Amino acid sequence: VLNALERKNEAIQSYQRAIELNPNFADAYLNLGFIFQSQLKFIEAIKAYNKVIELNPSNEKVHFFRGTAHLEIKNFNLALEDFKKIKGNFTNLHGLIIYTKSFMGDWDQYENEKRNILSLIKKNMNVATPFISFLLTDQLDLQLQASKLEISMKFPPKKDLGPIHPYPRNKKIRVAYFSFDFNNTPISFLKIGRAHV
Repeated sequence: VLNALERKNEAIQSYQRAIELNPNFADAYLNLGFIFQSQLKFIEAIKAYNKVIELNPSNEKVHFFRGTAHLEIKNFNLALEDFKKIKGNFTNLHGLIIYTKSFMGDWDQYENEKRNILSLIKKNMNVATPFISFLLTDQLDLQLQASKLEISMKFPPKKDLGPIHPYPRNKKIRVAYFSFDFNNTPISFLKIGRAHV
């Protein structure tokens, strides 16, 4: 509750107190890891996730989040290890795997993995973020589909809003230039086109 209310420090203290009372309380460690990761404290998050794995090694969710934390601090081998332990269908997992492998220079199965991801996007499966889809293809329909899938997952439609009328098209050309992780990552290519709202 405290975390949902953006009272992160109080939430951390609460989880730490719960762990003092029950050192085997895996969910407290997991939630502690989530908070640390949201605060960009990746080392602390990884330590909390390690404890969850020690207590419950079959928890795939913790491998996913520990993998993303490792990815943020550029521990690519450890990130890939975690991602490969996941057998279930996690949102964006395929994209994270190919993205991690590209940083490692592992191109062995790149074309097959790329074809698989694009095929799954065509089947309306949210397997790669829109930014990763930009790196995999310049087919605008697939990039748009990946974006729609991500948006519908993050912001499910609310039927009680009523109709939303389209915004009139602008005749000016819009240019987008940003890195997918909003850090100092080189950009693969620049897209220029008319804005479609």
